[in-house]
Amino acid sequence: MDKIVEYKNYLQSACVLNSSLSEEQKKSLAEAGYCLIPYTESDWKSRGIHFDQIKKSIQELVNNEGTAGGWDHKKELQKTGSHPEPGTQRLSNILSKNEIFRPFFMIPEVLAGVDQVIQAPFKLSSLSYREPLEGSGIQNLHIDWRPRRYESTPYQVAIAYIYLDESTRENGCLRVIPGSHRRLGEPSDFGWETQKEHPDQVLVEASRGSIAIFNAHLWHGGTLNRSGKRRRSISLVYRDRRIYQQLNQKKNIPMLVQDKMSDVEKYFLAIRKEDKTQNEFWYRRRNTWYVTKAAHLSERASSVLSKVLPF
Repeated sequence: MDKIVEYKNYLQSACVLNSSLSEEQKKSLAEAGYCLIPYTESDWKSRGIHFDQIKKSIQELVNNEGTAGGWDHKKELQKTGSHPEPGTQRLSNILSKNEIFRPFFMIPEVLAGVDQVIQAPFKLSSLSYREPLEGSGIQNLHIDWRPRRYESTPYQVAIAYIYLDESTRENGCLRVIPGSHRRLGEPSDFGWETQKEHPDQVLVEASRGSIAIFNAHLWHGGTLNRSGKRRRSISLVYRDRRIYQQLNQKKNIPMLVQDKMSDVEKYFLAIRKEDKTQNEFWYRRRNTWYVTKAAHLSERASSVLSKVLPF
């Protein structure tokens, strides 16, 4: 079967409709680079997700892992007693640690937003957790994938945050620079890889249960948790199926759990028998100069070809 046809069929099986996002949300995602979906706890309960149970499961993981939480995808860099992001509590690979998180990666509105951004077959890259601690949580403006150097370079990564608590300017909400996803390069190319306020920044305040979806090339960052009130969120990162996952889902999700999953779930995790197993040798070398150089050369070649080929 043609891969695009197969992909469209799986989207349909996942209940993704043209109406999954409102026209206003589609416009915001395309032009501003992000959109907000105002889910309520009642909406989540209708999907079999109970926030009190989710929070309890997360706290159990936090109590068990502590500063070791969040290092799963980069264990070779782990520093004993240190959080991977100082001032925050992180957890990663949570899909493999408790089945309670399983429904999150199949939310139709999220899949619809990811489809709009990537516009190609995609898969879940990672499902993780972040909480900025009191007096911490501020981040430099950044993007979450390799910078685009050519107009023809496609967007290959989209992200969704699910807020387990109200997110405000007092407890470390997300800040974004609307429209910045269209810029080539990254914030540092413009002198903005910094924690200082940007004149165009917008603070994305959201009610408990809401979902923020954004293009990974949107300039964004966490802000300072001044109040100490908890701002817990689940992060879903989706990537073009042609590039590696942050966590090899086929390797990490226990077979007992995989065996319970539907075919459509397995597709969006890239864990079907026909899905190639990720090459861990090259994944561990993803940030070496020769791999990033090869990626840049590939991007450049694609840009040149897009200008000379008649299709």
